[in-house]
Amino acid sequence: MVLDGGVSYDFDFQGYGIGLNANVNNIFDELYVQEARDNTSATGLQDLRGFFGFGRTWTAGIVFRFN
Repeated sequence: MVLDGGVSYDFDFQGYGIGLNANVNNIFDELYVQEARDNTSATGLQDLRGFFGFGRTWTAGIVFRFN
């Protein structure tokens, strides 16, 4: 299981609306394989085809609202 989380905060500053936000994806830095396909004649991991999921990633942003 992969856990994501986010927070946001909105406030007014000198007549403008401002929003701050931050998100963290894969909070526990879980190692996982996404969209894996196994070859029917597979003999080991070298025959497994798929994509490793991203580790922990984050984003942050600021929003300015002109009233």
